[in-house]
Amino acid sequence: FPVTIDGSAVIKEVFTGKKSRLTEQVWFLIPKHVVTAIENGSSQKFPAVVFLSGSPGVPTAWLHGLNLDDQIQHAKKVTKLKDFVAILPQFNVIPHKDTGCMNIPDGPQVEDWLIKDVYQYAIGNLPIETSNWGITGYSTGGWCAAMLALKHPEIFKAAAPIAGYYRVQTPFKLSSQARKTLKSEYDLVSLSMAQVSPPDLYLITSTADASTYKETKWFYSKLLYQNHVEILTVQAGGHNFTTWRPL
Repeated sequence: FPVTIDGSAVIKEVFTGKKSRLTEQVWFLIPKHVVTAIENGSSQKFPAVVFLSGSPGVPTAWLHGLNLDDQIQHAKKVTKLKDFVAILPQFNVIPHKDTGCMNIPDGPQVEDWLIKDVYQYAIGNLPIETSNWGITGYSTGGWCAAMLALKHPEIFKAAAPIAGYYRVQTPFKLSSQARKTLKSEYDLVSLSMAQVSPPDLYLITSTADASTYKETKWFYSKLLYQNHVEILTVQAGGHNFTTWRPL
């Protein structure tokens, strides 16, 4: 398998999910220490973090456009960051149509792909913990990160959505009943309020990002009095990698 300059393994897998029946790709970025543990037959389990792209987008944007491995190595030098396995799944399963990582009525079951299929594949093939995962993503991936964490606190301990939105968007044609179903099932404010111990949320936005700034502030205002949510607002930079890379 390919190895980065820092010795991390980069592995691409393509498989068909047993639950969703979707056939898609998932990339894994596995740090050198974890690779060594695997090779030595260690029973140690490591944390996992899911990284989601935008839509349209590909998982490898995190590796190249956002320099994920370099960012992790830098973070390890300045913080007490534990080694973790980065999971980069594809969720753009229909060309030119943004499913928002949701289970679409009479359509692709993308949430099942991510939460059931990718999750089971990861814990079945890699030495990672089965809960307390982190998740992040930018743009549509920001929505997905918040949504998946709030719907599945049994897996995710924390989410850091970057330049995301927080209400259901259905940019392709669906019946009115399907839209109603999605808006009800994926109501993030209601999901958060209903939980005794919701996951930690770290919302990231930019005042210059007109497409997501107001949406992020709206969501934050709804959850303001819950102790699990914080917000980072940068004062410059639009909806692009140039803004997100330093974050």
